[in-house]
Amino acid sequence: MGYKPRYFYGKNQEVKLKLPGGMAGQLKKLSIEDERPSLNREVVYLLGCKLEEIDIARKRRAEREAHQMKLTEVENEGGKLWKTLLSSRRTKDLDTLLPELRTLLLEIQALHLAIDAIPDYEEAGEPGF
Repeated sequence: MGYKPRYFYGKNQEVKLKLPGGMAGQLKKLSIEDERPSLNREVVYLLGCKLEEIDIARKRRAEREAHQMKLTEVENEGGKLWKTLLSSRRTKDLDTLLPELRTLLLEIQALHLAIDAIPDYEEAGEPGF
């Protein structure tokens, strides 16, 4: 994953871990009761990696939801334009509305591709919410 948690040993063998992502600024303290520091470092590393995975999954979900909202807006706009096009009897209106409708359809296709490009948390084996 590439994320390396920041930790250090302080007084009384206490490990401090700065939390990643949106949780930055908070400190998580873990008491070391085990006399094997390498095991404790591994626990801290795994905790940091898991927090980073959760942060990535949240960002992906937010990005997917933003694209989905935009898609809904564009589809609604396209629906209104389509109704106008169907109710119009003048060819002048058809000539102006068809290019707009084509543009909206291309935008809808692009949004569908953008949504599909974002990996799903369940597919990637990441924690879901």
